[in-house]
Amino acid sequence: MLGAHTDDLDVRSGWADPVADAQAVFRMVLLAMSFPGRIQSLPARVTATMGVPQVATPVAWPAALAAVSLCLTDADTPLYLHGTLDQSGARRWLKFHAGASACDEPGAAAFWLARASDLPTLPWDAMALGTDDAPQVGATLCVEVDGLADELTAEMPLAASEPLALRLRGPGIAVDTQATRSLVVAGLSRDMWSRRGAMVESFPRGFDLILTCGPRLAALPRTTRVELA
Repeated sequence: MLGAHTDDLDVRSGWADPVADAQAVFRMVLLAMSFPGRIQSLPARVTATMGVPQVATPVAWPAALAAVSLCLTDADTPLYLHGTLDQSGARRWLKFHAGASACDEPGAAAFWLARASDLPTLPWDAMALGTDDAPQVGATLCVEVDGLADELTAEMPLAASEPLALRLRGPGIAVDTQATRSLVVAGLSRDMWSRRGAMVESFPRGFDLILTCGPRLAALPRTTRVELA
């Protein structure tokens, strides 16, 4: 029964309208990738179904994280669920609705999912970064963070850790190559940003980063340079 606790025979609902909702979320992800650091919000109709964990998503999965995982994974996209996101119910849900199978070998995964609080134990060295000839096989990491905002003065959730202000530079920011965009992220340490910088230094190798927070998301492709303000 929908809304009840899942068991091995029960899979919670996914898209309310599989075609329209998946297309809407895919467009949102494309916009996020095209304009790094620009915060996107889920369409209201998607949030209404996927944003209520006890009704429509794996237990404790926020709306944008759940929607992006359904949108970007399929039977040909091996994924890695890290830490507290690696739930048996989540594996069944992704398999049922997207045909996606979670793998236990991180290095074989094209799509990684994690919470910010679990990043200290993420097996970074196993992440696929692609090659000069095939950069597209580099992984995508999707992380649920404590807060996302355009500026430090914005109100953050009460549970958010200390936010860091980022200056973003690169394709999609502005016509002026020296222009920057601001993004404030709570929940990710300075060490994480240093690690990301080192891992995308050998462009076109690297990984793409999607940050989700409740019903919102922002993306940082490997082409985006990040400076801590």
